Amino acid sequence: MKTKLLFVNGHLEIGGVEKSLVDILRWLDYSQYDVDLLLIEGEGTYKERIPSEVNIVFVDTTKAYGAFWSTITKCIKQKEFFALWFRFVILTAKLFGKKTLYLLTPILHLKSKYDCAIAYRPGPCADIVAYAVRANKKICWWHHGEICYNKSQTDSINITWRHFSNIVTVSNGCRLILENHFTSCAGKTIVIPNMIDVDEITTMAGSINPYSNTSSKTIIVTVGRLSPEKHIENVAYSAKQMIDSGFNNFIWYIIGDGQQRNNIQETIDTLGVESYVILLGNKCNPYPYIKFADLLVHTSYVESQCITILEAMALKTPCVAVASMGPKEYMNDSNGYIVSEDVSSIAETLFRAINDLPCKIKANNAYETVYNNYSPSLIIKKLNGLIEL
Repeated sequence: MKTKLLFVNGHLEIGGVEKSLVDILRWLDYSQYDVDLLLIEGEGTYKERIPSEVNIVFVDTTKAYGAFWSTITKCIKQKEFFALWFRFVILTAKLFGKKTLYLLTPILHLKSKYDCAIAYRPGPCADIVAYAVRANKKICWWHHGEICYNKSQTDSINITWRHFSNIVTVSNGCRLILENHFTSCAGKTIVIPNMIDVDEITTMAGSINPYSNTSSKTIIVTVGRLSPEKHIENVAYSAKQMIDSGFNNFIWYIIGDGQQRNNIQETIDTLGVESYVILLGNKCNPYPYIKFADLLVHTSYVESQCITILEAMALKTPCVAVASMGPKEYMNDSNGYIVSEDVSSIAETLFRAINDLPCKIKANNAYETVYNNYSPSLIIKKLNGLIEL
């Protein structure tokens, strides 16, 4: 008999957490597992990459949020009865404790019981698994590189995590942060890194250079969500410093979208570097842009692991990364360039990397790092072992 698995996540839009989830679902052995995927916010771009063996269940909780009476009125008028019930259950949870979330069970349309239920994010996903899903084992994933919770929020997560057998995180640095902050993690935190499918990434990168019209210039690329913690505005400042220092034979592309896009574009325009720094928006397949770039620069101050850097390493694109918890576990002087947060450090390291003869040697070493430590078979073996514990 197959092992019944449930994964719960918000959505399948483009993002590191969602990419990680899709990779796991693509590599599971469906002769061994019967898998449901519950989405509570939306479907999204990655849905088409989900294997056909996965049963996707979508319940829209987003319509349940907002001012109480206006939300209730809207739900009634629009006959959004799931959202209406969900809102009332959330209210009871606030009044009487999270245990009342079991009232969601009948409207989630899931199996009566699972062998293992996995919340792929903390928060509402974990609350649903903890209180509204019946399973022999419950696991919660943690992907974040920092903790920004007050005491009340921390206490709430601790209460929820008491219902979980294990908390999985993607790096040893994350594990230490969790164990120091959450008492409920004691003795049950496990590290399972995100997988990097080198063969798939290489195939998707292809052989067509998207920068063919700018072959005479050094191509730099930054890939990431345009949100405050990623500090992608530093691309513009670093580019400005490079130009002012006399190096102007480059174009720096930014792939991604997010709430900071307008602010970043304004910074680019204000600094007068719009001919050098170009926002390309989201790309469903960013790999050609990474493969054919001369350098990838990652400016984020906080990373639990960073799939983007590992993917660039897999494509043998030299990487310059701001020092944060995740990259420091696998990057060093032999396979990349770790820099401090300040713009001068980024610009100076770019000068060095562009003119560094060992740069390609570093790139080859980076490839070996990824291939030997983050292969799908290795990661799935760890997951299988956890599920069957």
